[in-house]
Amino acid sequence: MDLNNNQHNSVNDSSGLADDQSRPELTTPSERIHQHHLPAQDTAQSQPRRRRHRKKGNNDTANQHGPIVHREPRQAAATNNQQQPVTDGQSSHRDKLTAAAHSSAELPQNDLPSEPPRSKRSQNHQQPRKQTAADTTNWRLRKLPNEPGTSQAPGSAMRAVTPAKPLHGSQSPAPRKVFAEHYPPKKVTALMDAGLLVRGVMRINPKNPTDAYVSLDESPSPLAQRKNPELQGYVVGNSSDIYICGKDSRNRAINNDVVAVKLLTRKAGRQLYKANRMGYDKRMDKITAQRRARLDRMADNVKNVNAEAASDDAAEPQTSNDSGARMPELFGVVVAIITPNADRVFVGTLSNRLPAHRDSRASDNIPLDMLQFKPLDPAVPLMLVPKDSVPEIPHHKDICAVRMELWPETSKYPMATYLKCLGQRGSVEIETELILEENGVSTEPFPPTVLRSLPKTPWKIPATELKSRTDLRTACIFTIDPPTARDLDDAVSCQLLPNGNVLIGVHIADVSFFVRPHTALDRMAKQRATTTYMVQRAYPMLPAVLCEDLCSLNPGVDRLAFSVMWEIEPESATVCSTWFGRTVISSACKLSYDDAQHVIDGGHLADSLACFEHTGVRVAPASQQRRSDIEASVLWFFRLSKIMRKRRFDEGALSLHSVRLSFDLDDNGQPIGCRTYDIKDSNRLIEEFMLLANMSVAARIEACFPDAALLRRHSPPLERRLDEVCRQLSHSGIDIDTQSAGAISRSIQDISDPAIRYTVEEMLISPMQRAA
Repeated sequence: MDLNNNQHNSVNDSSGLADDQSRPELTTPSERIHQHHLPAQDTAQSQPRRRRHRKKGNNDTANQHGPIVHREPRQAAATNNQQQPVTDGQSSHRDKLTAAAHSSAELPQNDLPSEPPRSKRSQNHQQPRKQTAADTTNWRLRKLPNEPGTSQAPGSAMRAVTPAKPLHGSQSPAPRKVFAEHYPPKKVTALMDAGLLVRGVMRINPKNPTDAYVSLDESPSPLAQRKNPELQGYVVGNSSDIYICGKDSRNRAINNDVVAVKLLTRKAGRQLYKANRMGYDKRMDKITAQRRARLDRMADNVKNVNAEAASDDAAEPQTSNDSGARMPELFGVVVAIITPNADRVFVGTLSNRLPAHRDSRASDNIPLDMLQFKPLDPAVPLMLVPKDSVPEIPHHKDICAVRMELWPETSKYPMATYLKCLGQRGSVEIETELILEENGVSTEPFPPTVLRSLPKTPWKIPATELKSRTDLRTACIFTIDPPTARDLDDAVSCQLLPNGNVLIGVHIADVSFFVRPHTALDRMAKQRATTTYMVQRAYPMLPAVLCEDLCSLNPGVDRLAFSVMWEIEPESATVCSTWFGRTVISSACKLSYDDAQHVIDGGHLADSLACFEHTGVRVAPASQQRRSDIEASVLWFFRLSKIMRKRRFDEGALSLHSVRLSFDLDDNGQPIGCRTYDIKDSNRLIEEFMLLANMSVAARIEACFPDAALLRRHSPPLERRLDEVCRQLSHSGIDIDTQSAGAISRSIQDISDPAIRYTVEEMLISPMQRAA
């Protein structure tokens, strides 16, 4: 008995999404046999046979003389077995995908006895009778008069007979709908306005793809909370997500799709949850028991093990259900995809063979003209790729990239278009390209239409900009970045004021001067969104002439910037006043984090470090006084950053850092060494003032544009995961206070062993949510 299907049908019936509504309407069993088993060449000559009355047993006396339903035979449709020639170009690639999707759908399985083949004699014996006007109408329901000596059972009624669609030649019956139809956009809008639907972003569990969650991207309206009591008090980012149980309830949605969800009642959701999780929990319980037994054996071999504590732990068996014992609070089903995920390129393997082992992801009906695509991401479904779109069938171990296309409700698997073959895994180049393709990172060069909007080099700042901006070229401004950085987008400055306060500045390259709204460059930058840094190279959001030249704050050249400057009281590092404005700056030098750390430790700038000074007329090599000013500025930054950092953590800030690896590469880009990247005081120095700049800009935006401010924030951690991590740490004698972010930070600082403290930080990163 298929518990998942039964429970899904019961849920869909309660939510108006029953599968029966989407299946083709068939009539009686004899008509279904006629529709599925009638040979195409005999359609024009054969007529529906008269039903023979079976003998009734003793227990059928109530219906023995009941109403008799008589059907007028329908007109048979003539067939045309001559196939018309198809010329080239008549069917598009999209039509091929649609036809292949319908051909891959499973036909309904009817538990009916097969119709016995008729002999030629019986076929010839039934001659077609003369047609009447009644034959052109649909089936009729006629109640014949009772025969003499018979009585009709009281309360009996006529059975409704659904008219069957005529067969047109050898046309196959309509495929069964595997999924429920998506609501049309107008219906979705109307139901959302009525509070019957909510919208959110889909997230699929990669460890168990049958589990999915929808995070609401907007607070439910008062009407939606009134219609759905489960949503009362719902806060975006702080409340539970809507649990989508099973692939049928997900209804063809994938990761990061914006979907419309219909909430289920708690009773229906719990039934669906139990049925879906039953098999998964049994498998996980077995795996967890094996892991626990292995860990117990390892603990017995460790010296100085507390035997009493070990026996206490053994008395408390742990299963996978301990971490997932909390049943979801909200249940729902997807009824429409409002905005599909724009990045639908996936990587995986292509094969024209069935998998060696038939698991839940194995396809069982692959047409001969299709290839099976198995994604590397377990949260992505299997796909079908037309063979004619693949120039050369790749090896079954080669990694290929495809784009998901159609996924009709009649197909178990979506269709995909072949893009390219990346090769077999193992090399750095293939693995890098695989990561880029899977995450939608564009590696294509910028087209000429984008580059035409850029100014020609060498470029000079226009005189109008020099007059309209604040000139800070003579100020002591410099950059602190990694030694390999090529795009220097931020700089800092420090100046001691006559009243004893310090004027601190953060200067960001003014990219908006070059990237005008609604231009080809603006659209391309919006599509790429950010610069992607890999180990061996970077893939920029903007053309290199902007990132590495015109918008890079290189030393000794004039650059446009947007600056924020604070007057800070040095003893308490309190901000007295803030200034924002567009500026023109000239960086004095490019410091690495090691250079700044050397100054913090009491050293001086290396003589080989190139430094410059703007005299107001031209740029010249820096004097010894300017080099001393740079060293003094670094010390001022370090002193103020320590005070600001301590105050920030005293107010409840939490900072978790995972171990970062740094690789050494040879001339060919191959790794030859690896080491951990150490966070130094010079890194924290820049971090504090960049945080101060972000907070100042956010406060100004919120004050000036309260209705349009888009601010970045961290949502609370996932409570279930955080409880599980704390439970695991408690077994090792480490107690974490989770009342607030500051409490977690103080619990981490109480750990004296650095190695254990780093391990705890790594474990606590998992429950944390990304800033949004």
